[in-house]
Amino acid sequence: MLSSHIAAIAGIGNLFCRMPRAFSSILDAIGLVVFTMAGCDVAWQMDASLPIVIVSGMVTGCAGGVLRDVLCNDVPLLFRSELYDSVSVVTGLFYATAFGLKLNAELWTILTFVLGISFRLLAVRYKWEMPKFVFTGDEER
Repeated sequence: MLSSHIAAIAGIGNLFCRMPRAFSSILDAIGLVVFTMAGCDVAWQMDASLPIVIVSGMVTGCAGGVLRDVLCNDVPLLFRSELYDSVSVVTGLFYATAFGLKLNAELWTILTFVLGISFRLLAVRYKWEMPKFVFTGDEER
């Protein structure tokens, strides 16, 4: 029974690994945003503070992408130069702040979803990256 579930997951994962880049980027953005919001929601229900809520959302959102990439035998997007965890932090901050201010839950959930997906897809499209530190070793003190 367990082996049949593992085989089914591996088959679905194999299909995901071979998807066109544009389609997999959209699915990746949706997964990142949804799981970030879910992680924030769980932490919020446990009465965690705002920083814990945001970090919980980021860890939940990013862990799925890392697991997917490891199963596909790729370097995880989180460890590349793309904006991935930053998108998750901004999404979590937006989501948690709205719920902290007790604003309309349905409206802010939809707005957070749109913001997160738009931010991630724009980052992929325009190749936005975090700044890099390059140490040359030739500098004198």
